[in-house]
Amino acid sequence: MREEKVKETGTTTLGLVCKDGVVLATERRATMGGMIAHKTTKKLFQID
Repeated sequence: MREEKVKETGTTTLGLVCKDGVVLATERRATMGGMIAHKTTKKLFQID
């Protein structure tokens, strides 16, 4: 059996498709490996 490699990115982002639209959520911290680089950062942007 082959061992699977897990890729850890350090951030959490979630997207849900609903009947009336889309819901996107993410944490506000910016991480670099195990270190928190910034406690508040903007990861979601409104588009038209």
